[in-house]
Amino acid sequence: MNNSLKILLLFLFVHPILFAQTPTDCSDAIQICGNSNIDLNVGGIGTPESFANACGMVENNTIWFRLTIAQSGTLGFILTPDSAAISEDYDFSVFGPTNSCNNLGPAIRCSTTNPGNANQGNNLTGMNSTETDVSEGPGANGNSFVSGLDVLAGETYYLLVDRPIGTSPFSLQWTGTATFPESPENQFPTGQSLDIDTCDNLAPYNDGIATFNLNDNTPAIIGSQTDVLVTYHNSEEEAVLGTNSLLNNYTNTASSEVIYVRVLNTISQCFITFSFNITVRELDIMTPTDYRLCDNANDGDETNGVIRFDLSTKIDEILNGLNPIDYDFSFHTSETDAESNSNSIPILYENNIPNNEQIFVRVTEIPSSCISIIPINLIVEPIPEANTVSLIQCDEDGIPEGFTTFDL
Repeated sequence: MNNSLKILLLFLFVHPILFAQTPTDCSDAIQICGNSNIDLNVGGIGTPESFANACGMVENNTIWFRLTIAQSGTLGFILTPDSAAISEDYDFSVFGPTNSCNNLGPAIRCSTTNPGNANQGNNLTGMNSTETDVSEGPGANGNSFVSGLDVLAGETYYLLVDRPIGTSPFSLQWTGTATFPESPENQFPTGQSLDIDTCDNLAPYNDGIATFNLNDNTPAIIGSQTDVLVTYHNSEEEAVLGTNSLLNNYTNTASSEVIYVRVLNTISQCFITFSFNITVRELDIMTPTDYRLCDNANDGDETNGVIRFDLSTKIDEILNGLNPIDYDFSFHTSETDAESNSNSIPILYENNIPNNEQIFVRVTEIPSSCISIIPINLIVEPIPEANTVSLIQCDEDGIPEGFTTFDL
């Protein structure tokens, strides 16, 4: 095959409730395309299929592939378990040509040879141009390889791979001269990044959670292509299977996440997957030091722990060198009021709670509308008490004139 393809598949036994979303069933078969690279984490048998003349094949841990031919030629493959242990046993059957899983017909190629029982030197299996038999197995019968196929453009075949014994994943290398349809492309401009960086735009702020419009990337990904569908997913497996697509207005669950993209040609059913990062950034501002002032008698009582604070004096410290023109500020007595931007207090603020009160400043970055809520502790220091004391000392210089030296 002109465009060779290697598919790495990782198997994990899953609860049967998941079978409808995994390629363990013919109806969910993975479309093979010229430049596909697929990683999966699936297993089990799903719904047992009905097929005949499959070398006695019984589904144990299966996966289905749909092979649509773009260019006529010969079709073969080599299936290689990741583990070289001879006990790793893979079987396969090929059905077609057919466009429907409901009309598979009998297998036209199959092998259920057990490599250990057949005294093979390796555990590979597949189809090639040197073999002449079209079926073999089960058990010790055969050498795990059967004759390849002569295929025509436009035909569709289904390949069922099963692992009756073992735990190893496998790779699948296509051989021959026939080709599969090409996958769609990611036409996002070279040198530009798909990554989306936004600020925390959802209350409560400062928690790294925001809403992302994933669809912002879609037009550039599609570019000039037609018959292309773009979906977004939380995992590579979901992107490969086309399940659990995310809403375009997506709310993240962590401050930094990987989003997986599936680009599907709706005609050929070929697809590609790739990923980009979304990140919630915080404003580059500082939590200010405690705002401390001494009590005074401006309100008529110099011991009541109440004083007027000029809150604007803390703005430079909060911005830490940033340009104040780019930011709006409001001050509030509660974090709830700061988040809802209600009940703001004046810049010249007289504390309501004597001695120690925490207020909150809402900082808004004007160009981006990013918001951060910062606490400020207002502390009123009591004024010191000055006590009247008497210092008595003898006139010790020998001259009785009432003058001497005091150690204050």
